[in-house]
Amino acid sequence: MPPANLDWAGWDDDHAIYHRESGQTHFLNASAAALLREILVEPIGAADAARRLAAGQDAEPDERFMHEVTALILRLEELGLVRRLTC
Repeated sequence: MPPANLDWAGWDDDHAIYHRESGQTHFLNASAAALLREILVEPIGAADAARRLAAGQDAEPDERFMHEVTALILRLEELGLVRRLTC
């Protein structure tokens, strides 16, 4: 997803993202917003995204954390905020 398709507003740990393409507004917590911003910088896989997110939160990228990040990425895909790359 090109970052230009999203308009961001944030306060404290909450973020509102307006998706121009769909006309929808999505509300994300700090972790989801950080993950989305990380994915928008460059296309990366779920494992790399989880490691980067964990590093930014001083968290351990254990199996549970990886599972939660993967589930979050799938949710972001359902919302149309990210797209899966095909090779």
